[in-house]
Amino acid sequence: MSKRRKIGDVVRVKYPSEVEPDPFVAQIVESGSGPVPEDCIRDCGDPDCKEWQVVHEIGSDGKPNGERQFHISECAMFDIEQASKKQGKPTMLFDESYLVFSSPQGLDFHRFSARGLSAGGWSIGEKFDDRFDTEVGGFSQIAKQWFDGDGKMCGDWERTATGEIAAERNPSVIVDYDNGAKRYTEADAEGVPELASVLVRLRGRETAYVAFLAEKEAAKARREARKRLYQTELHRYGVRFLPAQVMRQIFTNAGV
Repeated sequence: MSKRRKIGDVVRVKYPSEVEPDPFVAQIVESGSGPVPEDCIRDCGDPDCKEWQVVHEIGSDGKPNGERQFHISECAMFDIEQASKKQGKPTMLFDESYLVFSSPQGLDFHRFSARGLSAGGWSIGEKFDDRFDTEVGGFSQIAKQWFDGDGKMCGDWERTATGEIAAERNPSVIVDYDNGAKRYTEADAEGVPELASVLVRLRGRETAYVAFLAEKEAAKARREARKRLYQTELHRYGVRFLPAQVMRQIFTNAGV
């Protein structure tokens, strides 16, 4: 059962569907047409679940980032886990994969960890047989490090033209756990007879992941279209909010 919320609560929003927006942190700011929010329409099985009209997204700095989301149900809201923050000292990350792959126990740990690793709702690792796994999906953010003129090490995230942290797709690979977790890309596996059937599965998963990403982008586009339409309708009627059932009908009529 979901937890009851109130205006001012800061929550983590995580949708159950893989094609809905990625998780985000938000603060509830409006309940709808009165002090009590409307009933949830997500068929979550909780008769007491409510839908909140407006939430403000919270950025990594703990402040509202200017983005608003609408019609968020309590069944998609979760408590924020507070964590202590270490400040003042830079953190250096080194490649310690040799420690993971240096023992059978380390290999087993990596294998099961990869199978449990999710990229926005997509499972990266998948068992093919006792020897081989395939790993497909996910992105890695790009960091740069350099020495300045005084010999001091500096670093920062690589940024896109829009200021977002740059990321690149992880390569899709076959992992051979009978051979020290040796990794084969699609090109590497070409012409290796013992990998032929695994390669078929790798390509199938790659095709499915591309479709998964496309659906995620389509869902994001629908989400943005709903936000724009919501603002247009507020302006047209000269009100601060519209009932959820009215907006659902407007979204349906608009095909978003």
